[in-house]
Amino acid sequence: MITLEINIKAIRNHRRMVTKQKSAAPFTMAGILAGALLPLAFAVAIFADGNWTFNVNTLSDLGISSVEFAAKLFNCACIVGGALILIFGIGKAYTKKNLDAASGLFMAVGGICLALVGIANKGDDYEIHVLVATIFFTLCFISIILSMASDAMHGRKFTVAMSAAVLVTVLMVIPGFAFPGVEVIGVVALCIWLIAQAMSLSFSKD
Repeated sequence: MITLEINIKAIRNHRRMVTKQKSAAPFTMAGILAGALLPLAFAVAIFADGNWTFNVNTLSDLGISSVEFAAKLFNCACIVGGALILIFGIGKAYTKKNLDAASGLFMAVGGICLALVGIANKGDDYEIHVLVATIFFTLCFISIILSMASDAMHGRKFTVAMSAAVLVTVLMVIPGFAFPGVEVIGVVALCIWLIAQAMSLSFSKD
């Protein structure tokens, strides 16, 4: 009788785990796509612009590029990437608990802010653009801290290392680069972290 009860509980737990993994799959893809799409789109926009210079121009300068294709690509990438981050953040908040869920919520709101970066460009809506961009980076920083704390508590060594690497990388480049350079390096590091978080959401059992 006891063995039967244990087997029933094991089956129920297995079903819950499978259901959780299935429900996380679409959100995982959103995170991976966002992490891959943004740096690729920005790189193409930089190439198309032709005059954009690393450590001199900010990424937002692409949104007001004299080359229409570069400007539209950057702005559209921010909008689409922001929407994907919003979806991923909601998914993380939905499938996780406590600090992980809080990290997901901050990420989701950050995704909205990134979309607004593409809508309110640096030229016509400078004040709004700077505000939402600042909020975006602030929310991402908070999300990384919360995620790293939760990952450490659950023994997720890989994602802890990724979070720490992002923070350390950004802190290390601050003395040697101007703000535009730090921004680019930070965005690339953030995208790599996002992919790692998406993979963790897919395979993590807690």
